[in-house]
Amino acid sequence: MISNQLLQKTLDEMKAITEKDMAVFTTDGHMSAKTENEISVDVRKLLDFSESSREFKEVPDFLLFKVKEDSKDEYILAVKGTSSSSELVGRMVKDQIGRMLSEYNEKFEKDNSIKSLIL
Repeated sequence: MISNQLLQKTLDEMKAITEKDMAVFTTDGHMSAKTENEISVDVRKLLDFSESSREFKEVPDFLLFKVKEDSKDEYILAVKGTSSSSELVGRMVKDQIGRMLSEYNEKFEKDNSIKSLIL
């Protein structure tokens, strides 16, 4: 898993580009990062979405996206708004965070391999 600081930096950069507010939650409903203090998504809706097989869902005032790494759900991204532009932003940010997760895990595995060789 990547740090909350890195998630926050990513969301802040994406908001600067897209002007959309968003938040990242763990799959058990805890907020990891957000672009606005007023962002609030019903935890029950997050948990229901997390347990479903859906990749994308519209809830009041937000679009929810599952962020995966190696086909495992890692986070839930909530983008404020329900327009097609909010959906486009959500798909882009979801993919960006997914790539960051993959790169982090590759680096972690490489570091562990080098440490194993040294020992």
